[in-house]
Amino acid sequence: MVAGPMTLFMSTIALVIKADGYWTTADGCYTAGLTAMFVGRWLEFRSGAAETEDGKPLSARDIYRYYFLLGVGGLAVWLIASVIRTVWLLR
Repeated sequence: MVAGPMTLFMSTIALVIKADGYWTTADGCYTAGLTAMFVGRWLEFRSGAAETEDGKPLSARDIYRYYFLLGVGGLAVWLIASVIRTVWLLR
């Protein structure tokens, strides 16, 4: 539960601070972290042992909402960090 978001946080910071190109190692780490979060939650759901934060069994609706929010939120954060990096490179 902590490793995925921490990877995304640290690679987002690296995206902004280490502005040395348009596709960097930080971009790859961010993409790998985001993909790992998708795959990890899918594997947990497929195992049948997945639960919500209040201990109830995870439904298909919950997993689709998670995927949507993670996808949209992850893309938005990456785009914002990339714009900041691009502005940083141009100055």
